[in-house]
Amino acid sequence: MRGRSFCLLKIIFVLLLIPFSLMKIKAGTGCVAGITGNNTICAGDSTTLTAFGGINYSWSTGNTIDSIIVVKPTITTTYSVIITDTCGTDTSSITVFVNPLPNANFSGITSFCNGSSSVLTASGGISYLWSTGETAATIIISPSLSTTYTLIAMNNCGSDTTSIPVTVLSPPVVVISGNTFLCKGNPGVLTASGGSVYSWNTGATTSSIAISPSTNTTSFFVIALNQCGSDTADTTVILVPKTVSSFSYAYDTCVYSCIQFNDQSQNAFYWQWQFGDGDTSMRENPCHFYLSGQYTIMLITLNSFQMCPDTSKASLKYFAADTSLSLIIPNVFTPNGDGQNDAFKISGLNRCSPFSLKIVDRWGGLMFETTDYGFVWDGRTAAGVPAHEGVYFYVFSNNNSTYKGFVSLLK
Repeated sequence: MRGRSFCLLKIIFVLLLIPFSLMKIKAGTGCVAGITGNNTICAGDSTTLTAFGGINYSWSTGNTIDSIIVVKPTITTTYSVIITDTCGTDTSSITVFVNPLPNANFSGITSFCNGSSSVLTASGGISYLWSTGETAATIIISPSLSTTYTLIAMNNCGSDTTSIPVTVLSPPVVVISGNTFLCKGNPGVLTASGGSVYSWNTGATTSSIAISPSTNTTSFFVIALNQCGSDTADTTVILVPKTVSSFSYAYDTCVYSCIQFNDQSQNAFYWQWQFGDGDTSMRENPCHFYLSGQYTIMLITLNSFQMCPDTSKASLKYFAADTSLSLIIPNVFTPNGDGQNDAFKISGLNRCSPFSLKIVDRWGGLMFETTDYGFVWDGRTAAGVPAHEGVYFYVFSNNNSTYKGFVSLLK
């Protein structure tokens, strides 16, 4: 009898403390089970659930110890608890609703021709804010230039933002690029740009085509299309002659001189010489001084379009002594019959074969000429008359060079 009175007093005490809406009284017992806590959360959040009305608790989560549990459901979930005390058992449940986070998204056409419009529809939220200032879920856009729109999607759990690039297309403006000058016999490539689809007069439908024209001038044209229209372009390919590089060289063993290089190339308008000693030249027929040694000379030639290069090479084994100064030419003589310096003569002519020598006066009158190695000029005119004192001029020539100088005749 005393135990029943105790349970009755406990029931009255619990009824006084707990709102009727949170209690569930199980018929035939004195136990009242209840659960309190936030039953509406956002995805990713947790909530604390508190059971009351008993001494021992057994949750549907498997927890059999605590009256308070923390749950983090990913979807809407119902949790239940069984309570027991000296008065018996009771059960209570609570549903935790999980609201999704906002996920800004959209649908609609984002690429269209200039002058057209498109409908963009937002999703993933309850309310929306566009970068245009509009707040409706659906907006109409008609930009004249490519641009990027921003969409903010909102709900009770926060906001999310996404960017929407919109491309405004124009009718194609086709351009053909590639080499329009080709060396004869060489292939080339032409590339069209500015469209989405291409059609060449060759029948090709790719943006780039390989060409091997056989005539001096060949025309190519292409039609470019995109969703906004079409355009046409053409170009003419010209074949230009190839160069054939060739050269020779020579040097004068008669007097110290440079090595003379002579271009013998075909269709050459530009020259690049590499002399093998680190020096170069862009001249057509350069003359180059060497030290003794062995060298490889290379000539690269280009045509008038600075195209179609060709290369030729030659080896040179050179000794400086081959072109050392060997001629001794006096600048004065005295033909007075005293046996001292009575004649004008040149030493070393044996290295100058063949050669010729002319001596003239200041008015250009011929005084003496010869091709004889052992010649001497005794100061007489071509008529055999002794020449007057004065300055006379000579012109010396061999197969490679011409040299000019003067000599004074004194008596």
